[in-house]
Amino acid sequence: MPLIGVVNGTGTLLNWKGLAYLDPTLALFLWRFRPVNAILLGVIFLQEGLRLVEPLPVALIIVLSFFTVSPKWQPISTGVLVTLLACKKMSRTMYVVNEMVSKY
Repeated sequence: MPLIGVVNGTGTLLNWKGLAYLDPTLALFLWRFRPVNAILLGVIFLQEGLRLVEPLPVALIIVLSFFTVSPKWQPISTGVLVTLLACKKMSRTMYVVNEMVSKY
């Protein structure tokens, strides 16, 4: 159980650090990668199936994020990377919780 708190706390701190570099609208848009990370973690580690309808929204999120971020990459690159790292940490929280719940 302490692992959940550590991973969640790390993700939250990284989220706030990312907000220091980015405006809230862009940070919220980048947080759309959290479900993508959760789906990928489920497919890789939990042997869940990937339905045919799931890759299309994932591709849409990636393409739209690229078009949103690419024109102004230099000034916001640190914030984007920190925010995406926070999304990955928070997705790991969901994975750890799923593992803990499946034990009980």
